[in-house]
Amino acid sequence: MTSRKLQINVESTHYRYQDYEYRDAAAPCTSAYLLKQLAAFCGDLRPGTRVLDVGSGNGFLAGSFLNRGCRFVGIDLSTAGVEIARLTYPEGRFEVLSEDDKILENLGEQPFDIVVSTEVVEHLYSPRSFARGCFAALKPGGRFLCTTPYHGYVKNLLICLLNRFDTHFNPLWEGGHIKFWTTGTLSSLLLETGFRNPRFRGAGRVPLLWKSMVVAADKPPKIASVLDEVTVLILTYNEAPNIDRVLDKLRWASRIVVVDSFSTDGTVAMANRFPNVRVIQRRFDSFAQQCNFGLEQIGSPWVLSLDADYVLSDELLDEMSSLVATDVVTGYRVRFRYCIHGRPLRSSLYPARTVLYRKDNAQYRDDGHGHALLASGETRMLSGWIDHDDRKGLDRWLSEQNRYMIIEARKLLETPMESLNLADRLRRWIVPAPLLVFFYTLFVKGLILDRWPGWYYVFQRTLAEILLSLRLIEAKLVGQRGAD
Repeated sequence: MTSRKLQINVESTHYRYQDYEYRDAAAPCTSAYLLKQLAAFCGDLRPGTRVLDVGSGNGFLAGSFLNRGCRFVGIDLSTAGVEIARLTYPEGRFEVLSEDDKILENLGEQPFDIVVSTEVVEHLYSPRSFARGCFAALKPGGRFLCTTPYHGYVKNLLICLLNRFDTHFNPLWEGGHIKFWTTGTLSSLLLETGFRNPRFRGAGRVPLLWKSMVVAADKPPKIASVLDEVTVLILTYNEAPNIDRVLDKLRWASRIVVVDSFSTDGTVAMANRFPNVRVIQRRFDSFAQQCNFGLEQIGSPWVLSLDADYVLSDELLDEMSSLVATDVVTGYRVRFRYCIHGRPLRSSLYPARTVLYRKDNAQYRDDGHGHALLASGETRMLSGWIDHDDRKGLDRWLSEQNRYMIIEARKLLETPMESLNLADRLRRWIVPAPLLVFFYTLFVKGLILDRWPGWYYVFQRTLAEILLSLRLIEAKLVGQRGAD
């Protein structure tokens, strides 16, 4: 049994450990009845199974695992015990470390297949910290084995009837037990930590009067997140002012496909600096066709489709990492926080978009100057947001808007009035739209409170509507001239 001697430092109110001072590598008396039950819970161990012993003492458990081809690491606070273990089992690793919630971090190891702890938890002032550390040290799907003296109704009753209370719960035992566990209390500790399916075996003596109990509990296997099965799709053309910030927020992604329209400003070189990015160049014909081409390059079941000026928020990343793929939801919509040169606005006219979706039934179609996603199934709105933060200059914006509004005017004129939504009907009336957008964004959306960034956005949107109105008037004039 690994013994712990603790004394209270009254001045500092901290607990200090006193070394047990092991003298040899002999197995403790408990090994005779514990090893059989531990082996039963371990089952067949494949060579290379990684085992961590929390509270390894003099390393007495190491031999039984090393002889089965396992890799063994042990930690204990006893300097003497660790030195003996290192000499006895040089093929293992033994360190003087505390049994707390930073076990894995302090070891600098990868998570283990099995974590075992024998006759330790009854000595600890903070068993929750110990349990968290053991949980974190396990791989998803790994197994935790723990032993501690058994206490149950029949045994406790018999202790009292035989007047053995002072002997069994002797407070004068230096370094003795300070926690007395039942199957119920130990189960509660493990379940609240995150372990699943705790199951118990008695060890030593006869049933219900066992000396110790051995519990095995499992760390749940990792459930695949949507983000584990996603490829990011980005369209680019001369996006050097934006692409680095966007890709920096996507370092978690295993695959990013960038469809570039033969940029000339260094966009491709910047994208290629990221090891998870694959750049494919294609001559631009329309946004929908570029996106559909990008989808053909993707083999994962999920796609995260982003513009080259979309910066994911930490809140959205946290939310998406918890999404589990189901057959019910096929897409997720996200709202946007519009930014003017990095300064977020309180609101905008930019609509929410379905940016995360299943690839198998997704396709894009042209919609005015932009594109629309066609996908069947249920879509849900996420609470996180994306920053729309375009840092390209005003000259670029003006040239793009001029081109966009030619396409938008054609769409409005070719679509029957009854098929247009309210906003597009107002645009067809030409005169009201620019004025309404100016007052709506400035006062109803409250952008007057965002000072110059707010005014910048208001003027941008108003100017875009004026350009569209000019294109619509031009079409009428050209049409009249042709009729004459």
